[in-house]
Amino acid sequence: MIIPLGTERPPSHRPIVTLALIGLNVAAFIAFVGFAKSQATDIEDGAQGVIARFAFESGKQGEWWRTITCAFLHSPTDWLHIAGNMLFLWVFGPSVEGRLGHIGFSVLYVLGAAGASLSHGMMSSAPVIGASGAVAAVSGAFIILYPRVPFRILLFFFMVGVYTIPAYWFILAAIARDFWDMRGESGVSHAAHLGGYAVGMVGMTLLLATGILKREPQYDLVSIFKHKQRLREFKAATEINSEREKKVLAKANAKGKSKPDPSAAESDAIAKARAAVSSELSRHDLPAAIGAYKALLSAFPAGGTAIILSRQNQLAIANALFEAGEHATALPAYRHFLVMYAKDPQAAHVRLIIGLIRTRYVPEAGEARREIEAAMPDLVDEGDTSLAKQLLNELGAGAGAGSGSMAGSVRATPNN
Repeated sequence: MIIPLGTERPPSHRPIVTLALIGLNVAAFIAFVGFAKSQATDIEDGAQGVIARFAFESGKQGEWWRTITCAFLHSPTDWLHIAGNMLFLWVFGPSVEGRLGHIGFSVLYVLGAAGASLSHGMMSSAPVIGASGAVAAVSGAFIILYPRVPFRILLFFFMVGVYTIPAYWFILAAIARDFWDMRGESGVSHAAHLGGYAVGMVGMTLLLATGILKREPQYDLVSIFKHKQRLREFKAATEINSEREKKVLAKANAKGKSKPDPSAAESDAIAKARAAVSSELSRHDLPAAIGAYKALLSAFPAGGTAIILSRQNQLAIANALFEAGEHATALPAYRHFLVMYAKDPQAAHVRLIIGLIRTRYVPEAGEARREIEAAMPDLVDEGDTSLAKQLLNELGAGAGAGSGSMAGSVRATPNN
């Protein structure tokens, strides 16, 4: 048994609509129970009149309001049904409402209820009640808006404990369970659940893809996909002109940029250590490459440009460290790239990544602002420009150069 407890994405403002919907559902449930008890000795018999009037049935043509009213009714004999639905709405609703606003969130809930009803009608002619489909739409929206936000659950399975997992694990597991349970007869409309998920997921994807809903870099699924696409292009670009890069590196070392110039024995050791990193990268064994690179930095902290890899490999190892969440080690890797390849077409993007790290992961507001402002004139990607503006906003107008604090800190886990 898994009970959701909450997410680590606090709402941006008071979730008025979420609270109102929970209140309406609970009030409707209490009224339904009272009415059913007043109509007959058997509460289920007393409930039939309300169900006949407000539940959704595919055969009731023209009574469109049933697609909505059914979402505010729960069986008067099954309090666990409404308790579960309201718990899910409380966990996922505030964050989604924070992104969509009160009106947008209300529209999502209503469309989710309608979509769930119609999905049920395609699979069954039996009447259906419950907020599960509307709540599923909210959950589906959450998985698109915040797929990697940490999510706390209370787990009862051989052991009892509170665990933190990415939100998308939990929601995708719930979707898979609905597909699996559709095979049998359980008295639960799994088709309604799936219809609600579809409304939320498809709706949010369309809003983000068309720009109607502003993307939130490093959070929503579309931005994550775009960023990964840019990284792939970034890595592909490093495949070009490797021979030229070797000449540039050799020329720079010949001009005495290395500090200090290594001895012949040390040069040989550095060459072997660099070769180890390059070898692991060529085999696409990124964990091994990261280990070899960290060993290179540790063994030769004053190696200067002698420890800088070819453009392709320096960028590859920096990206690998970033994606692995080893931001403190990614910083010198990206800086080494700028030392040797400052005029590279990707230099502005590298500066932006350094600014991102210095804003959110290894905070140093002064360096973050300098790198972001230096990068902005040369950024050509709309997503990069949007991220740069957001980072500057997070740093705050008062963050001066050299400041060691970070204003408006935002937790994020990009590319892992």
